[in-house]
Amino acid sequence: MGLLQNKDYGTTPLQRILAAGIKRCQLGDMRDIDRQPNENGEAKGPLSKTIVNLTLEEPAKTTDGDDVQAGFPTAVSINVWEGREDEARAQLRELGIAVLRLERNTKEDVVKLIDAQGGWSAMKGKPLLVEFIVKKGFSDVKAFHRIPA
Repeated sequence: MGLLQNKDYGTTPLQRILAAGIKRCQLGDMRDIDRQPNENGEAKGPLSKTIVNLTLEEPAKTTDGDDVQAGFPTAVSINVWEGREDEARAQLRELGIAVLRLERNTKEDVVKLIDAQGGWSAMKGKPLLVEFIVKKGFSDVKAFHRIPA
């Protein structure tokens, strides 16, 4: 039976998309997902992506104008596109700089600093500012910022 005859979608909740703006968040779990070929052996989309889970530390609005409270979970991805790998590396470095609370123009090796503190899993719970944009109907990140000391 198809969806049109089933009629069980009447009150199905829609995905809540955060409205554009800078929001104070807490870093959650992160994981990498590699591109998988389809049944024809073709692979489309990014080569890989890093899913970054975040939790809002303050109330915010959705694109529908609804309110969400502190503790609202959201996720963004850092995509690695073929020929544009440097963009993804720069975005991950920017995330590292934000959670380490370094100045944006730092010359420090962020990978070494994160590894010295126990890796990305040890960064879980660190606060940061996330500049959200809405792109193609989904929340995306324009930039990660440190919370000033």
